[in-house]
Amino acid sequence: MIKIGALIKRVNIMKNVLLIVGLISVLAFTSTEEKNLAKVNQKNGLYVFVDSKPVAEYTNLGTVKALVGITGLGYVDLREKLLDRAKKNYPYADAVILRLSTTGSQNYADVIKFK
Repeated sequence: MIKIGALIKRVNIMKNVLLIVGLISVLAFTSTEEKNLAKVNQKNGLYVFVDSKPVAEYTNLGTVKALVGITGLGYVDLREKLLDRAKKNYPYADAVILRLSTTGSQNYADVIKFK
């Protein structure tokens, strides 16, 4: 016959083994690497998202557009114009989501505030 003390010891060992197995399985399923996350640059006090959107929840404050006549500008000049308009029209904004096209007539930025 197994003594009560030995039985309790075996039960405690089994509990510990089950706990460790459970923790390992939880960690194995939650440690998947997020390959689509990145740090975003900040320009003129605004985070700038290009061809992407934030993971954090946000409110869209409005849209600023580049003038249709503004063509031939490089990316940096166009970005600066859109950022200046965003800061002027929405001084409490946190970020912009740039939507740039190759034609120049459809360049705009969504101005957002994080929740």
